[in-house]
Amino acid sequence: DPFASDPSFHRAGARKVWHLDELVKDADIFVPMVPLTANTQGIINADHIRALPKGCLVVLATRALICDMAAVRERVLADEISLAADVFDIEPLPLDDPLLGRHNVVHTPHNAGRTIHANEQWAEMLMAQFRPVHSIKTS
Repeated sequence: DPFASDPSFHRAGARKVWHLDELVKDADIFVPMVPLTANTQGIINADHIRALPKGCLVVLATRALICDMAAVRERVLADEISLAADVFDIEPLPLDDPLLGRHNVVHTPHNAGRTIHANEQWAEMLMAQFRPVHSIKTS
């Protein structure tokens, strides 16, 4: 996060890294968190995926296509990295997809945004649809 303060990195025992090529080299857990746009599609390319250390856990919780998913799949299927994914390059995953049932893959049902707060907001928006738009005055 380029906007995070230096003390927040110190408290977390982390360091600022300004170049993605450097960030991936020693990642124990790699969690790319950007929205999918024309500029971010494939931003995590095959070279980045290949640079991740063996044993790294890749967490996909925003949009899978920000990563070169062929490279992710290749490394996961070779048991070089693990994957925890709420989103995939193919949704829903076909029942014969090789990522299903693997010891190094954790699947969640595309619900990463379902927090208590998000559920409460959703319920409020739903209720608002049933409220009258104008109050009717009776004489």
